[in-house]
Amino acid sequence: MPGTTEAISEFAYFGTIQAIRLMKITIDVAHEIGQSVHLKTDPEQQERIVVGYILSPGELLYRLACGAEVSNHYEFEIIREKDVLRLVGASIN
Repeated sequence: MPGTTEAISEFAYFGTIQAIRLMKITIDVAHEIGQSVHLKTDPEQQERIVVGYILSPGELLYRLACGAEVSNHYEFEIIREKDVLRLVGASIN
């Protein structure tokens, strides 16, 4: 369920000028925080939870948690449902 989310970014400048600027932006996301997802390339199709986003000029990365491990992924790497064919293929090998 695609949606939008709002993010607040902080920019700090150090040196002769020190300032913090808060900027509120709205981004369209395909996967919302707290949503359960899977990685297309994961042979075990482990469940991951969207825990955050990394936004930089021209790209959006999703922060996904699987147990204690957190990793960053592009939208095209993520699927909502398990890929059962990949899962069956992993158990056959």
